[in-house]
Amino acid sequence: MAEAPIVFFSYSSADRAVVQELAAKVEAAGFRVWVDRYEIRGGDDFVDKLNEGLAACAAGLLFVSRAALDSPWAQREWSFLTKAQVEKRKRVIPVLLERVPVPALLDTLHRCPIDDVDGILDAIRERANRPQPDAAVSRARTRRLAIRLEPLPDRRVRVTATLDGASWGAAHEVELGSGFRYSLESFLRQRFALARDAAAQARAERDRALAQIGDQVGRVLFPQDLAQAVVGLLEQTRQAGERVELAVETADSELLAAPWETARLANGLTPALLDIVTLLRRDLDAQGTAEPLPGPLKILVAVGAPDEGNTRGAPLDLERELQTIFDAIDAAKQAGGAYVRVLEVGGVESIQAALTDQAYHVLHLSGHGGRMEKDGKSFLGIELEDEDGQAVPTSAEEIAHAIRESGRPAPLVFLASCHSGRGERKGESALTGLAEGLLDAGVARVLAMQAAVSDDYATRLAGAFYRQLTLGEKPLASHALAVARREVETAFRREERPDAVSEFATPSLFVAGEEAPLLDRGLPLEAFRGLPEATSRGAVPRLKAGDLVGRREEVRRTVRTLELAGGMAGVQLLGMGGVGKSSVAGRVIDRLAERYWTVVTLSGRWALGDLCLEIALALADHPDQGTRALGQALNSPEVEDRRKPLLIAKLLRETKLLLVLDNFEDLLTEPGGEAYRQAETAELMDLLYHGAGKGRLLVTCRYPVPGSAGKLAKEPLGPLPPSQVRKLRLRLPGFEGLKPEDAALLLRAVGGHPRMLEYLDGVLRGGEGRLEHVTERLKGAAEELGLNLTEKLEPKAALARALELGAADILLDELLELARRTPGDEEALRQLAVFPRPVTVATVATSLGGGTEAAGEAETAAAGAALDRLGRLSLATGGGDGRWWVHRWTALAIEQRAGEADWREVCRRGGEALWLPTPHDLGDSVEAARLLLSARDWDRAGAVWLNVGGYLEQTGRMLDFAGFAAEVAVRFPDHHPEYARSMAVAAHGLWLLGRTDEALARFDQSRAAWQRLTELQPGMADYQRGLSVSFERMGDLLMALGRGEEAGPNHEQALGIRKRLAEGEPGRVDYQGDLSVTFKKMGDLLMALGKEGEAREYYEQALEIAKRLAEAEPERADYQRDLSVSFNKMGDLLEALGRAEEAREYYEQDLEIAKRLAEGEPGRADYQRGLAVSYERMGALARNAKDFEGFLESYGRALAIREALAQQESGRADLAVELAVCLANIPHPELLERALGILVGLRDEGRLAPIDEPKIAAAEGLLQEMRAARGA
Repeated sequence: MAEAPIVFFSYSSADRAVVQELAAKVEAAGFRVWVDRYEIRGGDDFVDKLNEGLAACAAGLLFVSRAALDSPWAQREWSFLTKAQVEKRKRVIPVLLERVPVPALLDTLHRCPIDDVDGILDAIRERANRPQPDAAVSRARTRRLAIRLEPLPDRRVRVTATLDGASWGAAHEVELGSGFRYSLESFLRQRFALARDAAAQARAERDRALAQIGDQVGRVLFPQDLAQAVVGLLEQTRQAGERVELAVETADSELLAAPWETARLANGLTPALLDIVTLLRRDLDAQGTAEPLPGPLKILVAVGAPDEGNTRGAPLDLERELQTIFDAIDAAKQAGGAYVRVLEVGGVESIQAALTDQAYHVLHLSGHGGRMEKDGKSFLGIELEDEDGQAVPTSAEEIAHAIRESGRPAPLVFLASCHSGRGERKGESALTGLAEGLLDAGVARVLAMQAAVSDDYATRLAGAFYRQLTLGEKPLASHALAVARREVETAFRREERPDAVSEFATPSLFVAGEEAPLLDRGLPLEAFRGLPEATSRGAVPRLKAGDLVGRREEVRRTVRTLELAGGMAGVQLLGMGGVGKSSVAGRVIDRLAERYWTVVTLSGRWALGDLCLEIALALADHPDQGTRALGQALNSPEVEDRRKPLLIAKLLRETKLLLVLDNFEDLLTEPGGEAYRQAETAELMDLLYHGAGKGRLLVTCRYPVPGSAGKLAKEPLGPLPPSQVRKLRLRLPGFEGLKPEDAALLLRAVGGHPRMLEYLDGVLRGGEGRLEHVTERLKGAAEELGLNLTEKLEPKAALARALELGAADILLDELLELARRTPGDEEALRQLAVFPRPVTVATVATSLGGGTEAAGEAETAAAGAALDRLGRLSLATGGGDGRWWVHRWTALAIEQRAGEADWREVCRRGGEALWLPTPHDLGDSVEAARLLLSARDWDRAGAVWLNVGGYLEQTGRMLDFAGFAAEVAVRFPDHHPEYARSMAVAAHGLWLLGRTDEALARFDQSRAAWQRLTELQPGMADYQRGLSVSFERMGDLLMALGRGEEAGPNHEQALGIRKRLAEGEPGRVDYQGDLSVTFKKMGDLLMALGKEGEAREYYEQALEIAKRLAEAEPERADYQRDLSVSFNKMGDLLEALGRAEEAREYYEQDLEIAKRLAEGEPGRADYQRGLAVSYERMGALARNAKDFEGFLESYGRALAIREALAQQESGRADLAVELAVCLANIPHPELLERALGILVGLRDEGRLAPIDEPKIAAAEGLLQEMRAARGA
């Protein structure tokens, strides 16, 4: 056996302990290690022995540390080895022991950190220039198993396999079948992601659902004896210490996109989760290739995050995703082994420009994915963005074109985008998936998402994936994905979060041809060329792209304004303290520095000399000699001070110079900023305004800069919107572990004020902020106030402490004192503070006048003037749309300073003012109800909330209605009728979501509340009526659950109450209508129990009342609706009795009314639903009469309505079941498969009622019969 290669260790004696620890690991891997302590003995010539070791070694490890840099011996060894690398092709691997500058002679070599033992061993194996002597030194063998899928007619697939290039086993023909089809649909829609039970039960439900999909998919991928052979191969491979690359090969789009990662073997194992398996998909039609590129690892990131309002998708948490990528490669970056560039504009033009500049190993694209439209064409793509923050639907061809035009390859495209791996069946109407489209266009490897993917999973996966790419000599994307998949899945299972979704099968690797490594760290490094960086000597925080949450729209607008030729002299970022002005300025600095602007920053108080010095330093290395000379003149004592402002103005006129003046309020009178502290500063600023040409000014200030009107554009910074608050909250460790209700309370109280959220996080964590500058500021403020930040505080106490710190930080009490100097301003501020959303001046004026009458012109003008003054004090913020608001935490601080009675009154006035305009705005109406509840005006709040609820119910937004009801129910006292009423509505919403146990409990609470009210005031008929409704709703739910025996007593109780009410006041038509509904409910109950004769009596009584009411007031749509339902019920009864012609008469009358109602108010979801029922009844009659044309026409119309309703409220289980039933009634295999997909998905989510479960077996039976009849 040949001797193992010798690895020479060159190090400083000061590092001996850590070097010897690594030496033991290298020896254990089968190499000989040359270490002076082992190889040089007493009496040996030290230099000779050293030279022998250097000459004999196959590779050398150079341990880089401060001590080694100071060691002459180490330097000599390094020189010898680097020379031998060039002349004798010896392999040299620098190993970093600490963060120190790397010598220039090692600068082109890939470095490994000392803790990356696997990477060091991998580098030795790859770089040792002789054959490996034995298996101990060789790489683990990889067995290559390829399973090829070829589509055949009649939904069949031919499956063949090869192992290590040779045919392996017999070919199989497999029928895809309905199970595969609806498992695929269930996976793509992730229906099983909505389980809401306890953590263990939820995890079990999700695992069961995924296992069912895996069994169906595994049946196709591993048919018959192939499955047994694969099980045997995996066992042999594990015992031999080998690995398996499992490649699924096909040229069919639908098969390429199937969820093969879920596939399970007969023994229950999922190969994609085994630590010896890597899984990839190979597109047999794709021809792309990519050779490994030299290191260091370079990642180009483009995020499609259009400004809110410019995209139909939910805002992406791009900052968290970027921070995760930065963290993943941080260690490698410090060693010079990895770099990330994040494009400021995530569009194809920017991608092409960046790739043209230099090659990258990974192009990481993040954005919403799916079906898109552009230029009249549909395609599956990704939503990117343009310079203006607009959404740009982008196709695979556009991305591939940008890559081709750059002249550089993109070895891997990482698509952090929902459904980016999804393709469709090929044909005239086919749409190629984004991943497949990139492969077809020449990209060699694409990592894509097969289904919808959560932000949390995608972010964690990216982090784990990129960490793996920083390790090893020749990293493979398939291996990195396999490790990342297992790592994230293990973490999710360990956390046992009830809301976590099993998403391990979502990411997939698509390749063209044989997979090659992304990079080869044995090749000479190609240095990363970073962008120009602006150096600022002030206090402006220079946050990375992942640290600043939100504010992209403000940054974009500011940059556009500053670069606008012939525009204003600059921009002033305005807003109260802590709103993020300096952070936005920091991002603007970075963006303009990338565009080769020279940036000069000053913060706080400064004088002319400070400004001259900073400009001179910034221009010292400017490429233009004349510009450098002007900079030198500014710092020259020979130039008179009175001339220097003119020189600065000249620079602003002729040079792309950005003067950033941060915390400008320090130069103004405090508080309020009404004037400059020194007249000289005002004169200097005026000169700078007039001098601005190519150069610009960027000012951050709490108050509008005096004398800047028409010279500095205003960019007011308000609170972060809710989506950005949610993103920032995820970065605040102090919120972790809080109860959901406590976290929600804190977020509502603080609102979107970034510094207050950071302060609150710091208080919860004992004084440690997320960012270093936050911690310093927090501790400084606490020290000034004498507060102890180390004590453990409950959430409410922490909020109070944060409010105290925040109020002092912005000088709140001093500003309030200034506001009091003008009569009415403090009252206007207090009134504005009650509104959680921006409101108009007119709304504030109306509120100040009592809220019940609209304010006149004079009152509105006075309110506007007050708000302007408050805005100048930074206590109020005005938007460009004329609306005003107060930061929520400031509003809370103002509330704390007001008396309880006074605060209730301003809440009452605000609620009345929001409710006053007609027609009512939905958002304002909801806030009106909330404010009236805060005012404890229970009756008025009840009237408003019922009006809002009625609108939501009529428009089919039942889930919104139920959610609002659940919110208001807990705010009403339990002795108020609205408590009972809203609790019932909340219960109904839980029922619609399929959470029936919770719904029963809420219905019972509602019934108990009505019972108490009727006992307290037995003469109140409305309370009796409310009690009857609670019995009726409880009975309805029990009926839906198949518990008719329990439902009966509830409906009987409701009937008894309603009979008494109707008999007591026969003139009350509403009581008569209630009685008609109850008669129908009793008829339904008896029909379900098979008692058609008794049911008829109730249906006829209901119909008699409905006719009488409709004839008396024919214009009343609700009476017409009730009559329509009564006709329908009579038709159902007669059809069940076999009297089809009589049933038809009733159904036709029902359909006539249903059409009229739906056409009259097309937005009413209940009318549309009733019309669908009518069409289905007519269709059933036509089918029974063998009138198939009439059947298809009626059911086609019903199906269109059911589709629209289910899409409108996708979370409602009842609408989904109704859609499935409609689909199943149309005899077509694909429609039956869709119905099965819906029903199975609901069952796996735990949202299918027991009474509906037999529908699954019935649909499966129908499908089997249909296939048998067609000879499938």
